[in-house]
Amino acid sequence: MGRPGPAVPDETLEKKELKKLQKTTVAPAPEKAAPTLPPKKRLVKPDAAYLAARTKESAEIRSLLQEAEATLGILSPAMTAVLLASCDDYGLPVEVVAMLLHYAKEIGKTGTAYIDSVARDWAESGVFTLEAAESKLQELSEKRLAWGKVSAAAGLPKRSPSKKEE
Repeated sequence: MGRPGPAVPDETLEKKELKKLQKTTVAPAPEKAAPTLPPKKRLVKPDAAYLAARTKESAEIRSLLQEAEATLGILSPAMTAVLLASCDDYGLPVEVVAMLLHYAKEIGKTGTAYIDSVARDWAESGVFTLEAAESKLQELSEKRLAWGKVSAAAGLPKRSPSKKEE
């Protein structure tokens, strides 16, 4: 019997492991990336100079702010920031934001947090046309009506449903 020779690495084993590693670490490219929204954060209130410049350069923003004042009354700097973010950061058209304002007024939820939350949700859901906004408003109205019936039948106090109750 002869002595065993020096250990020679098995090249095929290394190649197999390398291929396996490559398969697990290389992710396929996404087909089409959804528009990314800025992270949720406290909105920075625009200063007077920025607001003046933005309304001067965009007739649409000017008309949105006029519509918002007609709908909600005098706008706070925070509400102005939410409206600008809805259009500039979230990409919602002015007409869609105006529909959102009218809906918020109708249900009595005209706070900046609510309007910002709904605007962000609509942007994430792809509500960028008047038709999509009308469909979304119809869906929200139906949910609100159904919750009203359920809560009245169950004797619950008037409130919005929780996430679990939806």
